[in-house]
Amino acid sequence: MESQNAKEDRTFAERLKELDDGEAELLLWDRIASLQGSVFRTSGRNGAGGVEFTYSVRKDKNGGWCGELFVSTKEKSITRATVMKAYRKAVELDGVVSGPKKLGTFGASYLYSIFARLGVIRSVTAGAEKL
Repeated sequence: MESQNAKEDRTFAERLKELDDGEAELLLWDRIASLQGSVFRTSGRNGAGGVEFTYSVRKDKNGGWCGELFVSTKEKSITRATVMKAYRKAVELDGVVSGPKKLGTFGASYLYSIFARLGVIRSVTAGAEKL
């Protein structure tokens, strides 16, 4: 039986497809920001389990979401522009993404897991399952 969160994520991904690019990207960023603090797991390599991580998105001085995603296991941030580049690649691939490298961006191993949870991509590797 499908969980309520999985249904919401599937519905969210379907809604993104109905919006123009700018609206979809705004909604995606808001959704990513709303999931900060959630535990994710990278897909791993060669059958090895991935790494657990969380992330945060800071607010700017006006209370809006900052343009950077800070991953708990990295010193560098992933910019909003990079997230959107990866999102556009996932859309180009019609959501069928065989692994993080296919996203072609810095931080792809983290973004792959986030996108899989949101239903933006259909994960086809064993280790990117939802927690």
